[in-house]
Amino acid sequence: KLEDVFSFLPIIKYKKPKKKIQKSLKYFKFKGSSKQLQDIYDFLMLKDFSKEVFITDVSFERFQDCFSGKKVKSKINWIAQQPTLRLTIIKLKEYDLIDKTDMWGKTRNTFIHKGKEFSAENISKNNAINSLMEIKINSFFKDF
Repeated sequence: KLEDVFSFLPIIKYKKPKKKIQKSLKYFKFKGSSKQLQDIYDFLMLKDFSKEVFITDVSFERFQDCFSGKKVKSKINWIAQQPTLRLTIIKLKEYDLIDKTDMWGKTRNTFIHKGKEFSAENISKNNAINSLMEIKINSFFKDF
């Protein structure tokens, strides 16, 4: 019998290796100057027709804390289209102001969209941005 032939072989169980995730990698660490971070904050808080454009009800201190590399205590509510958040994160990465490692997971850990949680996968693929908003974001970052 075939079972008898292989009965002497030891049974090897495969164990999936555990991923080691450093806690510091779960949150954004801003690599630019404090003036650059202040400029980004001021841009995101701009009002357009007396309505906030990107974020609301966020002090600079809280915004700065969200980019300190430490656990975010209170997520920033992004009120513009979700693709504008995606483009902003991409621009921060392009200008080497944040680390690209797991940037969508970090985005999910730092922001909510219109008061609701979102998935990292959803934000990474959502690129249907309004052309006026795209121009506004690209124009801001071209000076960095």
